[in-house]
Amino acid sequence: MYFDSCSFGIEHFLIFLNHHGIKNVLTVAVELVTRINNSCIRKKSYRHSIIGKNGTSGYLITNTSKEPLRRIWTMSAKQYNKKGVPMRVGVIGVGEMGQNHLRIYRELGTEITGVSDLNEERARKIASQYETRAFTNYRELLSQELDAVTIAVPTSKHKEVALAAISNGVNILIEKPITDTIFHADEIIKAAEKTGLKLMVGHIERFNPVVKKLKETIEDGTLGKVILLSSRRVGPFASKITDTGIIIDLATHDIDVARYIIAKEPLEVFAKFSNIKNKKGDCALIVLDFGEMTAAIEVNWFTPHKIRTMIITGTEGIAYVNYIEQSLEIYKTGCKMIPRFEKGEPLKFELEHFIECIKLNKQPMISGYDGLKTLEIALEAEAMAQRIRVTGE
Repeated sequence: MYFDSCSFGIEHFLIFLNHHGIKNVLTVAVELVTRINNSCIRKKSYRHSIIGKNGTSGYLITNTSKEPLRRIWTMSAKQYNKKGVPMRVGVIGVGEMGQNHLRIYRELGTEITGVSDLNEERARKIASQYETRAFTNYRELLSQELDAVTIAVPTSKHKEVALAAISNGVNILIEKPITDTIFHADEIIKAAEKTGLKLMVGHIERFNPVVKKLKETIEDGTLGKVILLSSRRVGPFASKITDTGIIIDLATHDIDVARYIIAKEPLEVFAKFSNIKNKKGDCALIVLDFGEMTAAIEVNWFTPHKIRTMIITGTEGIAYVNYIEQSLEIYKTGCKMIPRFEKGEPLKFELEHFIECIKLNKQPMISGYDGLKTLEIALEAEAMAQRIRVTGE
């Protein structure tokens, strides 16, 4: 018995559950795996991916509580490009983030044509895991007639790899920040515009469901006039980050979120930082002056555990956001509100959007110009922090 979109739809799945009297979804997974040819089950958080022989994929949601399951099975067919053939994607740089992109690309039904990494052993290991080809030279991967590629290499290499991808006619998603300098970012943007290729920058928090809901809450006037944004993005020391400091690597998340939810650009930028463990900065406080609204951003690599939070203060209420838990609490005089919204993995929403933009010829939600503007603000903050540190002004 093969498990695919033709022979085993949701109706068959429900019949299977009823026939065997199975209530716990983990048990279902164990029962199913013995009946699936050429399939695998991989546990990820509360999701258990199942890949069928024809490339279709789905996941089971583990029922860890006594509440009934709201969503038992989803099926994603292969993604096709404009020519009607499976969309061919690649990933350049298969560290932690690159591997996450690969996992999602497979879930979305794309054809993973190859991976590239300077670490040959890692490239081969990851390629084997995804049954694709490994390259140590990214230019060889780019010559494989790709539709799209994720660039997840060190920031200082973004321009070189992005321009090579564009010259090969490949749509690109660059992990944030867009690159290390304004000049390099401008080169990438102009090259993509000249060819008509899609250029998207991976500012992932825009695809976090809680950020989307927060923006809606602000726009519908629930908080009144927003006057203050305060965010904390702190955690353990990131030893793997060597080519940039904490402002460029970490604070760009919150700079972009502030620009996005406020829908304005800051008038002035203030910043101060330390460089105890990383000479380019490992702790910083940034203040963005939006005129009638101020954003204060705290980042550091000294806190022993991850904290990703934001507080928005308005004239009519206050909102508390937890990025990790995807929770939103709103307090107004005499009442507390917890808005309902569907949670999900931000990276999956991001890559779905990227693929959709390519297929439907849409403008990405986070364009090269968005990436450039966020980088400009981050570099200005970094320059001010360094000047204060040197001159004491």
